Amino acid sequence: MGFTNHDIYRVFTMYQECLMVNCSLLNKLDVNLSNRDHGSNLNNGFRELFTTFPDFKSENLSTQFSNLSFLFTYKVKGATSPIYSYVCDKVSEYLTDVDVIERDMFGQILKITTESVKLVGNCKLNDKTILDCIYAAEKSFEENKNENTIRLMKKISVDCKLACDNTANMAANKGKARHNAIYSVGVIDPGAYSLFLFFDTLYKYVLKKRRTK
Repeated sequence: MGFTNHDIYRVFTMYQECLMVNCSLLNKLDVNLSNRDHGSNLNNGFRELFTTFPDFKSENLSTQFSNLSFLFTYKVKGATSPIYSYVCDKVSEYLTDVDVIERDMFGQILKITTESVKLVGNCKLNDKTILDCIYAAEKSFEENKNENTIRLMKKISVDCKLACDNTANMAANKGKARHNAIYSVGVIDPGAYSLFLFFDTLYKYVLKKRRTK
């Protein structure tokens, strides 16, 4: 493993495309939970990433995540935006003077993300939030960190998907969705699903990168 600033640029380029494809699905998942706009909020916000920050590709890792924090603060609407803004700010601090995200650092970023989501989201496991997904990613990393990069990322993606699917069995306890808790059972949490899509994009990127070497 070893993610450079160019890798981060390519990952978020692919994630942009993923959000465009899955925008309607994410909105549909949001119908009974909030404002039916989770997909649109992410898609519209991320479409502005490279126009707002035209030098994103060449920026260092810390600056890239600082840019993402800004994006979530001012360009991406929705309840998860303040959480992700805080996460990206903390990751930016952690990556100061770092040129390559090595394996152990990736694991630490997952821990930073988990703790930040708990803090800002004021949530716990099984509240039907993005925490259920990020916790699964952190746990999967710890259990599979000695695997090669492709197997590791595939396992994280699979475990995140399982965690997302499991949110359908939960009643919402946080955000606007808690007001429609009775209707939330049977529906996957859209925030957890969009985070799964990111980890799945990360897996597809490392797979594509290996095949093109």
